[in-house]
Amino acid sequence: MRALTSSAFLFLLLAAILAGQVWWIATGPWLLYPQGGLLAEFDTLLHFSGGVWVALFLLRMLRSAASPVRFANWWWRALGIVACVALVGVLWEFYEFFADRIILGAAYKNQPSVFDTMLDLFADILGGLAVALAGRDKGKRPDRREI
Repeated sequence: MRALTSSAFLFLLLAAILAGQVWWIATGPWLLYPQGGLLAEFDTLLHFSGGVWVALFLLRMLRSAASPVRFANWWWRALGIVACVALVGVLWEFYEFFADRIILGAAYKNQPSVFDTMLDLFADILGGLAVALAGRDKGKRPDRREI
């Protein structure tokens, strides 16, 4: 798990996610395929990988020596990571809403339905949960000074 939280891997994963997002905006698949299909699944994959990235970034920050927060129980750490991933997901959905309504206008529909929004949030949380559970420290005894 340490290799997955390295700076190089986090940078490459973020670059891949951003490249996918740029491709999504540049090619306009929502105009070509309004019913969704495979391209709608690509949006879900972007959200899942975004949740993974945020969780890996948080795990790296929590494991660093300079982190002011220490959790005595891996369960609390997993819950904190998933909560932060959910917050980032909600903020991203706000961005998509405002981009649709205010910035880009009627030609761009990033949020075709409430179902799509809920699927996006579920994918974000699922990606964060996968990392939070996989990043569990097995066999490590916490220090009594930890939260």
